[in-house]
Amino acid sequence: MGLTLDTLPEAIVFEICNWLDIFSLVNLSEVNNALRSLANTRSSFWLETLSSTDLMLSFTDPTPLSERDAQELSTAAHRAVMIERNLTSNETKLHSWRYIPWPFELSEGVTPSKRAMDETAQGAIKMHLVDGSGEWMIFVSSRNVIRVVHLRTGKVAAIYDKLYYSDRDLAAGATFVWGVEIFYEGTKHMARMVMSCSVPSESPDEDDKVTPGLAVLEMDLDAANSLVEVRLIGTKALSAFVLMSDVAGPFVVTIIPEHGNDKEGAVTMFRWIDWSPIKLPQLFKASKCCLFEEYFISIGNSPNHQLFIQIVAYPYKSCNEKSPNNSDLSDEEVARLIKIPLPLQSFHIPYTQPLPSGSYQPLFRLCHRYSGQRFSTVHLWIRSPGYGSYNIFTIKFDLFDLRTRAEKVATGSAGENLSLVQHFIGPPETKRVLQEEGLRHYAVATPSGRRYLWWRPTPHTVRYAPPNPWIVDEGYSEEAGDDSETSVTAATAAVPHEYEMFELYTSSTDGLAPLSEMEPETLDRWYRVRVDGYKYPPGSASAKQLEGIRRLPVPKSLACMQGELFLFLLVESCGTALVQLRTGDFWVLRYGKA
Repeated sequence: MGLTLDTLPEAIVFEICNWLDIFSLVNLSEVNNALRSLANTRSSFWLETLSSTDLMLSFTDPTPLSERDAQELSTAAHRAVMIERNLTSNETKLHSWRYIPWPFELSEGVTPSKRAMDETAQGAIKMHLVDGSGEWMIFVSSRNVIRVVHLRTGKVAAIYDKLYYSDRDLAAGATFVWGVEIFYEGTKHMARMVMSCSVPSESPDEDDKVTPGLAVLEMDLDAANSLVEVRLIGTKALSAFVLMSDVAGPFVVTIIPEHGNDKEGAVTMFRWIDWSPIKLPQLFKASKCCLFEEYFISIGNSPNHQLFIQIVAYPYKSCNEKSPNNSDLSDEEVARLIKIPLPLQSFHIPYTQPLPSGSYQPLFRLCHRYSGQRFSTVHLWIRSPGYGSYNIFTIKFDLFDLRTRAEKVATGSAGENLSLVQHFIGPPETKRVLQEEGLRHYAVATPSGRRYLWWRPTPHTVRYAPPNPWIVDEGYSEEAGDDSETSVTAATAAVPHEYEMFELYTSSTDGLAPLSEMEPETLDRWYRVRVDGYKYPPGSASAKQLEGIRRLPVPKSLACMQGELFLFLLVESCGTALVQLRTGDFWVLRYGKA
């Protein structure tokens, strides 16, 4: 009797799985009951493929993939494939949507302060962040007032206004900087946030009562009641306003500018429990940094104006056998660990355009997902000021190698020949997204680094006339904690106009022409792709980019909206897009789970 998939040893089945991409692996998991059972009970079925996929998985906490059970991995893989198939379909489906007008409705028990009530919409929505599940959106205002909005109900779940900038700090050029991590503590859904603000001065000079600094907050996220409890858990006085800050577990990483340079600065790391500084290797001045469990990534500018991605690992999780979110370390452990040298991997990025200098500030978008597995991918999107084309560079680094070096130093087992600093030449530019003609806003890269989102204005002469496959004429709203859809009432729907004015688009980098196949003229920064029906030669870079474009259906209230756009973004892990006007009104569009 011949061998079948049902009779193959598990080790061979898992070896086959390791060679499949996520789409093929999901299909394999549904072949028959035996494979379906294996996929739901053995994490080895998924680990290799999910650790290497560029699709964003629907995990909102930083637990490594190897510590998740098979059912979690199976659910995440199926959801990621479902979302990706919908976004790449020629008939993308909008499963549900919600229109949230300004001023936002308050949940029962939330009381606005006078500072919050006096803010205009443009001031209130100055900065924003959406969690990976598409449940919560956090706004920070120009007065450092925090609003947490529950996207399923459209209600403000919390207003926190106890942080501020002094008038002197604002006049001195205070920057609004913050970072958030979402995690679970047991079954409790929580967020931790670090943000810049004025804090009490540590100087004995009584005339100097406040100074630039950082504050760390914790939030309890209660989706069932659309409420969030916010607590201040620590502050730190600094010498200057930080350019960037991020938080993961008990650690905070910041970029503190040097005098006269507001584009880049020194990377500094603290344990926020007691604000002990962490000893870091010598790094280049950085313009961006992101903190993850086990390591942080910074974008550095060398003295000779060369670009580097620098990755620093720290051993706190593996050495202490505790989760990064468990900050209960002994004084002895802390005193030892904050002084040990940390390993560094430095990748030179062959980017030939000018780096930050004076008023010249390229846009850097660092795209990465922590998996806890051995090999990890980082995508760096770069756009020069005044140009809409993006240069995309991709590197892979060996987390296990970094982790091993950190452990050996922390445990005192490192030999004399162990090098803590490794230098690599990064690969050349892998892809380039060309700018379209007539865009009012540049495209936005998504967190995975393989997809981007943009919109096109529609000529005002295009009159709305149903049926239209790109406009959802019958709206749907969402009920908190329920996946069912209910019709939108007139009270919650935007007033439609008679003409289409807004079109939303997405595409992925998978179908773009590699740089080696791009025509010389397309490499010019002034090159623009025509979208007026012009026929490009088949197989050309412009033709390939246009072939991959998918128009996303939107509600009629958005397609016919009248107003200036403020933001648009796509959260791939849940298939949720958000579009907001400067009036504060915004739409939550769900192309993933309804």
